[in-house]
Amino acid sequence: MIIRSFTYCFSLWLIVVLMAACERSHPQVEAVLQQADALMEAHPDSAFSLLDSLHVREPLSKKETARYALLLAKATNKTYRPLLHCDSLLEISLSYYKKSTLERATALLYKGRLEEEMGQMESAIELLQDGLFILPSDSSHNETRKYLLSSLANIYSDAGYFEKSLFTYDELYRASASEKDKAIALSGFAFYYSAIEKADSALYYDRKALEASYLSNDSMLISQLEHNLGLDLYYYDELDSALIHVRNAIEQLPQNHFQEQKNYYGTLGKIYYKQGLVESAVTYLNASIDSLGYTKGEIGTLYNLSQIEKDRGSYASAVQYLEKYINNIDSLYSTEKETAIDKLIHEYDVKAKVQIEENRNKSLRSVIVIIGLTLLSLVVIIYQYVLNKKEKKQLLLKNDIEKREQRIYNLLSTINENNKLISLLKQTLAESQDEHKRILYENKISELCKLLESKEIELRMLQVGLFRQTDIYKKIKLYQKQNESKKRTIADKVLSYSEQKELKDVLFDFCKNFINEQKENHPDYTEEDILLNCLEEYTDFDTKTIALCFGFTYNQPIIQRRHRMKNK
Repeated sequence: MIIRSFTYCFSLWLIVVLMAACERSHPQVEAVLQQADALMEAHPDSAFSLLDSLHVREPLSKKETARYALLLAKATNKTYRPLLHCDSLLEISLSYYKKSTLERATALLYKGRLEEEMGQMESAIELLQDGLFILPSDSSHNETRKYLLSSLANIYSDAGYFEKSLFTYDELYRASASEKDKAIALSGFAFYYSAIEKADSALYYDRKALEASYLSNDSMLISQLEHNLGLDLYYYDELDSALIHVRNAIEQLPQNHFQEQKNYYGTLGKIYYKQGLVESAVTYLNASIDSLGYTKGEIGTLYNLSQIEKDRGSYASAVQYLEKYINNIDSLYSTEKETAIDKLIHEYDVKAKVQIEENRNKSLRSVIVIIGLTLLSLVVIIYQYVLNKKEKKQLLLKNDIEKREQRIYNLLSTINENNKLISLLKQTLAESQDEHKRILYENKISELCKLLESKEIELRMLQVGLFRQTDIYKKIKLYQKQNESKKRTIADKVLSYSEQKELKDVLFDFCKNFINEQKENHPDYTEEDILLNCLEEYTDFDTKTIALCFGFTYNQPIIQRRHRMKNK
């Protein structure tokens, strides 16, 4: 294997140095880049078209490619297009601009925004923070610094780090010179106060942000902030005002922004429904999901429509919407898995493209340098393999736990909605006089009950498996070994008070449905009684091991508690 790796690395470096000799400058390319840069602020669409249509017969130099990458990413971002196609180019730009320069900070900005688009929030935060560290807080780098602050603040806010987002939005506001930048920062303040449920402050900053957006004359920003204010007013039951601002958002929305338009229609539908205007609500909610596939927000709209039809007494329509909702919830997990696979494939393609570009742009090196680098690569590979073996195992375990947690969440949603659907079908069955329909409803209820039983079994198995991966379970299993010895001592280890609390928190988090059933069926049970039932239901612990979970080295307290529970 080492010989094969050596041969591969040697061949790779040889290709690099041979292909690097073809670097040349292109005067016509420089002219196009300068023209695109001049058009960027006033006419970003024209700049994007110019850069996107750039074709040359020979490969660009690394310097030209790095500059082209920054301009294309900037034009792409300014025209509200996805940055995915810029990924490999941005990697080249980052490898070229290695020093702490404005160009490197700009590359980090757009690479961070691309990672945010792909849902890689941790990576996005790291890239954006690196960009901020590079730039001093002076006016010469103010524009790029504002963009970095804005992106970071938005990610902090979406991730729930509200205090951190407020601090970053405040820094952005102090760095803002244009009304557009001020509007973005003020909108961030509004989101923060809305998240901590301070309605007056949230609406105040919503309105201040909207005022600034109108001064900026940016129709897209105006539309977004009109909708934000309308949404907050809806949540605080100021429905008439909410309706005005959401309508303004639709009027201000530029053409061809269909997804935003559907989101706004969904908000209008919710407002009309809250006002009691059911027909208008149904019209706009249906308009918001008029597509072949459903986003997560549109799946929620299906549930809203089901509730409306139920309230109107149209049980057949309610069942249809609820079935669509359940089917899309079930398919969401598999869709997310496919998206993860797409990301892996994309990452591989990006690395391959970067490798090809780098092969074209390496300068000629001597044989001694080639051999030295090859040997160094081998040492790094072997060292990295040994060093990362344990980390890879931990990463696989972490990924497995995350998949199980996601599946548990999906199963819980499916079980809850199936229960609602069964209840609705039973109500429809009781009211139906048509014998044929009654038979169909009975068969549907029977099928759903069987499906529900299989989902609950799968949920139980996943919860048990997830519990066995926790630190507290492993600690209990370690203490359990002392039960295998016949000798008992006062020094035998049992769970401490803090460990007992940790066990209870972990188990109660996994077994929420089971705990709710216990509380409903046995209102006299204490938390310790329910914990005992959870341990017996979700673990294979014997009585001795369960005793040490309650801080005892002997079985009698557990036996007595079981007896008391039977009497309850």
